[in-house]
Amino acid sequence: MRRRTLVVSAFLAVGVVLSVSLVVVCSEISRARESGSKRSAAQEHALPREETSAAYSQYVDDSAPDVNDPAPEISRTMPRSAPPQDPEGATGSGSEHFVSQGSVAGGPPLREEHFPPYSQIVDNTSQEHFRAHGWEAEPSRRHPYHGNYRVAKSSGKGKVARFDVEIPATDIYSVYAWWPIKKSNNPAARFGVRTTSGVEWTRVNQRRDGGLWVKVGEYRMEPGDRYAVRVSPDSKKRGHVVADAVAVVRGVLSAPPREDHKQTTGAGATTAGSMGTTEGGHIINVARSHMGTPYMHSPPYPCQAHSSEDCSCLTKLVFEKLGIELPDDPAAQWSEGRPVAESDLSPGDLVFFKESGPSGPITHVGIYSGDRNLIHASTYFGRVVESKMSYVKGYYGANRL
Repeated sequence: MRRRTLVVSAFLAVGVVLSVSLVVVCSEISRARESGSKRSAAQEHALPREETSAAYSQYVDDSAPDVNDPAPEISRTMPRSAPPQDPEGATGSGSEHFVSQGSVAGGPPLREEHFPPYSQIVDNTSQEHFRAHGWEAEPSRRHPYHGNYRVAKSSGKGKVARFDVEIPATDIYSVYAWWPIKKSNNPAARFGVRTTSGVEWTRVNQRRDGGLWVKVGEYRMEPGDRYAVRVSPDSKKRGHVVADAVAVVRGVLSAPPREDHKQTTGAGATTAGSMGTTEGGHIINVARSHMGTPYMHSPPYPCQAHSSEDCSCLTKLVFEKLGIELPDDPAAQWSEGRPVAESDLSPGDLVFFKESGPSGPITHVGIYSGDRNLIHASTYFGRVVESKMSYVKGYYGANRL
C-alpha cells in the first residue's frame, strides 16, 4: 500500500512539472508572437513606400553594388528589347517586372550603329544646294540661321523649297531643321524627306520652338546627291512657311552637328548660330552634349557627367551647368519651377511621367527639345538620347525653371 502511494505521488509530481513547463512554453510562444507582431509592424512602417519615394519605386533590387565589382558596362550595340510587362500588358508599380525611367511604349526598332560620323548642314543661302522658286528672302534679327531665311504664304499652289543633301550610304539618318522665332510662322508646316520607300511627309509647328535645331525625325535614306529634304507651302493653317536650314546626321541616336563635316552652308563652316541662340536653346545644347552617356541608375551608382547618368541625374547636371541646383530625384524635381501646360511646352522645360499609372509615383523626367521631342536618360535605349515624347508612357506634367 505504501509502495502504491509513493508511485502515485511520483506520477503527480511529474504531472505538475509537465504542466508548469507547458505553461512556460505557451507563455514564451505567446510572448514571441506578440514581439514578432510588433517587430513586423515596425519593419513594415520602416519600409519605403512608392508614394514617398520615387527612387525606390523605380527598381525592385536597389541594393548597393559590391565595391570590388565594377559598374556593368552598358553596351553601345543594339538591339535592346523593350521592358518586360505584366500579363495585362502594362507595367504596374508593384510588379517585379516594373521598369521605369524611359520605358518605351512603341519606340523605333534599334540596331547597331557602328559607322564613321557624318553630318551635313544646308542653309538657304547656299545657291548650289538650295532651290525655292517663288519664295521670298527675308532678313531677321530673331534667331535665323546665317542672317536670313525664305518664306512662302501657306497655299496649295506654291512650289516646294528643296535642300540638296549628299547621303553617303544607305542607312538611318536623323533630320533636323532650323527656323527663326516668329509669331507669323505657320503652325503646321510640311517637311518631306526622301527615303528608300519614297518621300515621307510630317508636320512641324514653326510658330514655336525656333532659334535652334529641332528634330524632324529619323529616316532610312539612300546614297546620292539630290534634294533629300523639302518644305511645302501647302498648309491648311495660316502663317508663313519657313525654309531656313536643315541638318542631316547619320544614326538614330545622333545629335545635330556642332561642326559640319560636309560644310555646305552659305558661309562655309558652321557658325555659333547652329548651337542654339535662344534661352531654351542653350539648355538644349548642354543637354545634347550628354547624348550617348551610358544609363546607370543613381543610387546605387554615382551620378557622373558623361560617364553614368539616369533621368534625374541628367537634368540635375544640365541645370547645374546653368547655375540652377536640382535634387537627383524625379519626384523632388517636380516641386521645382512653375507648372507649364502641355500645349505651352517650350525647349528647356522639364517633362515628367508616371509610367506605372496615374496613381503611381513620378518615375521619369526629361528635357523638352521641341516638336514633341525629349532629351532623356532612357532604360530602353540604355543611354541619354533624344526621342519622341510619345515613346514614354504616362505623361504627367511639365515645369519651367
